[in-house]
Amino acid sequence: MVASHSPELFHINGKWTTWKDFEKESEYYNNQREYLPFFNTGLVFTIEQLTQVDYDKPKFDFYLRKLRYKDRNRGCGAHKLYSRRKHKLVDTHCNQFSCEYCRPRLLKNLKNNIVKYAEKFDLTRFITITFGGKDLRRLVRPDNSFSYVMKRFNNWREYIWRKFGVRVSYINLIRSHKDGYCHLHILIDRFIPKSWLSESTAALGLGSTNVKYVDIHRVSAYLSKYFSEKDHEWFLPEKVHHYTTSRNIHLNDFVPDPDWIYIRMPRSFTKDYNGNIARNHLGEIKCVYDNIEWVTKYPPPFEFLLGEFYEMIS
Repeated sequence: MVASHSPELFHINGKWTTWKDFEKESEYYNNQREYLPFFNTGLVFTIEQLTQVDYDKPKFDFYLRKLRYKDRNRGCGAHKLYSRRKHKLVDTHCNQFSCEYCRPRLLKNLKNNIVKYAEKFDLTRFITITFGGKDLRRLVRPDNSFSYVMKRFNNWREYIWRKFGVRVSYINLIRSHKDGYCHLHILIDRFIPKSWLSESTAALGLGSTNVKYVDIHRVSAYLSKYFSEKDHEWFLPEKVHHYTTSRNIHLNDFVPDPDWIYIRMPRSFTKDYNGNIARNHLGEIKCVYDNIEWVTKYPPPFEFLLGEFYEMIS
């Protein structure tokens, strides 16, 4: 079938991709002078090849999604935080799971917070809910499966409230299979019969389910393999949250410290003595100096500036 317009998903030499990913990958691999398996003709295709769509057997390339989680995000570490009490200057971070620099720290903090709230609210039932079978996967693409599952997960919580008459406390970890489809790992605070769990999820159009008891003292050990051994499960589509919780659980509590000052660094460049473009280090030092003096009403100590920027200006 040949489409008269550019489809959202097109098929090239046995692989599926989108126009956005095609342009991104074309620019990236042209610069690196490497090519994906389906770019074996040197990125030269006819209109018939680019618009050939096979809707019967859609395929998913996990590598295209994995690219979002490669390298450090743009802007991560670009600005500064200054401690007035300690006279310390540190880089800011984007705090995104897609950032290769921030992800290990976020995973460690998330695991510790899950263990803390699991002990506090007795979250000892571990439930796994998967996406539908082959028939449903023919109709729903991998990236769209996350909104599909989360909408039905919210309906399933309403089923629990109608069945048991209480609002449950839960931590829902949203994960991805290697084929790109969504599945959920849920810690919940009460016993749910396996028969009712299977019937309720099947009525909502979800896939297989599993429920098991986890000792409260072994929650950390049980979650370790999901945080370390299965790194591909963290590779989610854009604008998809990695976890959700009930209203009484806050995994990302942040209490700002008034001692710290946020300094937005300028992205200014200048020419060096050889005529090459280089960063304007003096402009960055002046920005830090002016911001600290404006907030604290006193200039920063000279030893502090010398220690922080000695390597930059030397």
